[in-house]
Amino acid sequence: MAKARNTDFVERTYSPAVAESLGERLRDMIRDALASVMDERDLSQQHVARSTTIPQPVLCRFLNGGSIKVETAGILLDYVGLDIVEKTKIKLG
Repeated sequence: MAKARNTDFVERTYSPAVAESLGERLRDMIRDALASVMDERDLSQQHVARSTTIPQPVLCRFLNGGSIKVETAGILLDYVGLDIVEKTKIKLG
């Protein structure tokens, strides 16, 4: 019997410049979403750190414009309730 393929994930290869631009936009989106959630719920960095197991200095650095690891980005996306979805444009006709 053939093994089922996971069609939810498609590996893409981007040029370094495109990958860097995507990474910057994604970091900005996560940073803005996290800051909004923290503001709306009156959460401190310490509270988010305890809830996510991300060290508070890492959160502080990220919220002030620093970068984060992919794993940390995933934890923060889960925390703020966001998913990354790639949109594809399709030409009809």
